[in-house]
Amino acid sequence: MERLKAHVPRWSVRAVILCLLLLFAVGTRQAHALDARRALTQAFLRKWQAPQGLPQATVLSITQTPDNQLWLGTRAGLYQFDGIRFQPGPVIEGIALEDVWIHDLAADGEGNLWLATNGSGLIRYREGVSQSVGYDGDSAALWKVMLDRSGNLWIGSETGLVRRSKEGQLTRMDESVGFTVTNVHGLCETKDGSIWVGGAGNTLLKWNGERFEPRVLINLPPTTQVTAVVADPSGTIWAGSHHGLVKLVGVEEQRLTRGNGLADDSIECLTISHEGNLWVGTRDGVSRIQGDEIESFRTRDGLSQSTALAIYEDHEGSIWVGTKHGLNQFVDRRTMPLTINEGLPSDDTGPIVQDDAGTIWIGTLGAGLARFDGRRCSLAFDQNSGLPSGMILSLSSGGDGNLWIGTDQGLSRLQADRITKTYGADEGLPAETVLSLCRDRQGTLWIGTSKGLARFQDGMIVPADHGNPVLQKPILSLMADGSAGVIAASETGVCRCTTLAVELLVQQDHRFQNVDAMLRTADGRLWLGTRDRGLLMLDQDGRVSQFTVKQGLYDDEIFGLVAETEDRLWLACSRGIFHVSRAEVLACAAGTIPRIKSNPFTPSEALRTVECQRGVQLPVYQVDDGKIWFATNQGVLIVNPAQMTRKFPPPQVIVEEMQVNGKNADLKSSLRLPPGLTNVTFRYTAATYAIPQRVGFRYMLEGFDKDWIDAGQRREAFYTNLPPNSYRFRVCAANPTMEWSEAAEPVNFIVPPYFYETTWFIALSAACLVLAAWGAYRLRMMQLRSQFLAVMAERLRIARELHDTLIQGFSGVTMQMQALANRLTANKEQQTLREVIADAGFCLREARRTVAGLRNTHGKATRLSAAITEAAQQNTHGHDLQLTLRIVDIPDLLPNEVEYNLLRIAQEAITNTVKHSGARHLEVSLQVSGRRLYLSIVDDGRGFQTDGAEVRSPGHYGLIGMRERALQIHGQLQVQSSPGRGTTVRIEIPLGKFPQHGTEWPLEVAAKDTLS
Repeated sequence: MERLKAHVPRWSVRAVILCLLLLFAVGTRQAHALDARRALTQAFLRKWQAPQGLPQATVLSITQTPDNQLWLGTRAGLYQFDGIRFQPGPVIEGIALEDVWIHDLAADGEGNLWLATNGSGLIRYREGVSQSVGYDGDSAALWKVMLDRSGNLWIGSETGLVRRSKEGQLTRMDESVGFTVTNVHGLCETKDGSIWVGGAGNTLLKWNGERFEPRVLINLPPTTQVTAVVADPSGTIWAGSHHGLVKLVGVEEQRLTRGNGLADDSIECLTISHEGNLWVGTRDGVSRIQGDEIESFRTRDGLSQSTALAIYEDHEGSIWVGTKHGLNQFVDRRTMPLTINEGLPSDDTGPIVQDDAGTIWIGTLGAGLARFDGRRCSLAFDQNSGLPSGMILSLSSGGDGNLWIGTDQGLSRLQADRITKTYGADEGLPAETVLSLCRDRQGTLWIGTSKGLARFQDGMIVPADHGNPVLQKPILSLMADGSAGVIAASETGVCRCTTLAVELLVQQDHRFQNVDAMLRTADGRLWLGTRDRGLLMLDQDGRVSQFTVKQGLYDDEIFGLVAETEDRLWLACSRGIFHVSRAEVLACAAGTIPRIKSNPFTPSEALRTVECQRGVQLPVYQVDDGKIWFATNQGVLIVNPAQMTRKFPPPQVIVEEMQVNGKNADLKSSLRLPPGLTNVTFRYTAATYAIPQRVGFRYMLEGFDKDWIDAGQRREAFYTNLPPNSYRFRVCAANPTMEWSEAAEPVNFIVPPYFYETTWFIALSAACLVLAAWGAYRLRMMQLRSQFLAVMAERLRIARELHDTLIQGFSGVTMQMQALANRLTANKEQQTLREVIADAGFCLREARRTVAGLRNTHGKATRLSAAITEAAQQNTHGHDLQLTLRIVDIPDLLPNEVEYNLLRIAQEAITNTVKHSGARHLEVSLQVSGRRLYLSIVDDGRGFQTDGAEVRSPGHYGLIGMRERALQIHGQLQVQSSPGRGTTVRIEIPLGKFPQHGTEWPLEVAAKDTLS
């Protein structure tokens, strides 16, 4: 039930739009309706049976709702048809679908579809919901439902007649109002609002608003059954019965039967087309009545089955016929065929010509000459009426009321509607097979035979080849040229011929062999169709252009040419009919475009697959009314170029169904899908029936697609893994002229997120994450503080131990040495001892500096500049070494650890110079440049090889220690040395903000060099 709900549009919202579309369709229907001037056999017939997808073969009733959907009532329920697909209708609750016979259908303007069934009562279908509706009757079969112009519903059944008002009030008609019939099959309303009723018996009842007035059909037996009643626009009443058709005009009555041309006497259904023609469904086919003319169409003509149970004209003018074995559609063709059904003696047609009187003549290949009277053909002449043969190969108007007929047995002259003379070899023809005929502009008749060219002059046939061997071959085509003469195409070349001379058109060009068709256009160009070399174009300057399938031509075999307009060129070929743009052909010849576009007529355009006729002259001919006639192996096809630009109403689009993860969704409600159901399928359609296979679609899912998606003829759209969002599905359809229409109601739906995809959940998660990060940070800080306190405790312990052991002991040693120095009297020994005491004092101060560093990371005992100066002077004192100091006064802004490690690096470098280099000069530099600090120690000693220097002296870790200290303070240490070239130790430290110190380094620092 849910799927079927989605099949029907939402009437309450679309009512105004549907009405406007219906008015538009009715207004344009006349332009696209079945042409009443054509025979039924000239219409294009489509059939649907089980192989074509028809679900149930017996079609009992047909109607169309305002949204253009076609509905079929069958012996197995209701079906919807959009021109391509059949969809089952609603399942009625409590009623098995396969048991419901739907005898009749009626659609009102409020979105209701009324169903008359065979025992399941009256059913109303609206907005996807079906329900049985009481009608004040028993379980008898309902045969007919009809809506009058007041909106009342009339219901005919086995037992009588019931009227249901728009408000739902039921009135059963009985004898009190003059109702006397049963088994009501016929109901109609006339222009004056009268209701006519027909049932069992030969009496019709007319409702005048108060009572029924009887009208006895005197031409029908009392035991008959009236099966259908209709009223045409003139007010004429037509009543069908099992004993023929009755026509009522006022008090006059006429009975029509098989003897009058009806397909059968047993009438099943009637309908009036918008043109006022009566269509009659019988047990042996359908009949169409226009005025006094009756035309029938039976199974032998192509109807799916003989018994026509329902006839309906849709909004586009097509006629639909339901039979016991299929659905049939009569569609107007873009081409009009003439075949044996329209009176041709044979479908194997040949040359076509229109004479000076306007009569169109059609030659056949074996059955003689036919004449067209404006609607049908008839055999005019054959061997029994004076022609030497029924094989007509060429035709030409004589200009004086004569018609020249070329056959394979000679040339005949038709004059005053009779064959007056036949010419053969004895009368001067080079051969009796006359392949081509042409009258030039001076009136001379030129004759092309299988053995050369001749002309008819002064009542005689004389040779016209002037001894030219090209013109002694079969002459395939002739064309009048200039003021006199013709152009003649033979198997070996093309010549310009006059009564005086012959000129070869193009010298020794094999492309001009076997030319079957020629055409001179207004611009002076000569166009030639060949048998296997495509299309040739000869300019006035003699330049030749060739076009084949490689250049876009539809076929390389061209049998006929017609210039319909200044731009459009029609061509006949072995594959059928096509046209090209002359402007495109000229552009291709000039090289501005690579290919031309061929526009073939195809079977999808109501044209049978045919092969145009070759081997005859004039297989393509344009008559005075502009129509183009094509001779084919299946009759004549007439193309009306004016219909090339006919307009089609834009098709109305309906979204039939939406499936979410394989389950149907209710399109009538606001759709909010469950989270995670992200695979969506849309099924849509556009109900149009003239050329349904040429309807194109495009769609877009707003919120997902960036632009329209071209779906071609596909009627489904698929989306997978849709992210959470609000969406709007839109779909458009285009008719054959590419006019687009859009669905009246786009489908709006929401794909909600899972709870963990919602904003509040993401925000809460982010807050929890921030809180967790803050907690982790706090925990880490506590861990670091604990570690820091532990390190500080250890540092303090080490400081105490150094103070209480090394420093105290070293102080005692120093004091004893000082006491000893005071007792010594020799100046040399005293001096030496005092120097040792000074060195010991320096070491003692350094030890105290170390202890101070361990106890306090910020406080400083001595500034870095002074400490490096003192260390340099102390280590070089007493050595034959010149010391140069370039020390800037560093502000007290560096962390103690940085200063401490810089000092130790300087001490190590100076000590190595004094002990190992043998240098005579030493320079110590402490400089600041920009935001970087540079410490360098340079000597001119013996130097060393730096590669592997850190590992060549086991137990000596001076360089390694310096590098480790540099890394601790984020510095870069460079040691440059080579044997005999001295040594340079340089460390570079970036001066940024030291978090431990909390200060910024000043941009400029005053510096002063010191020499000692």
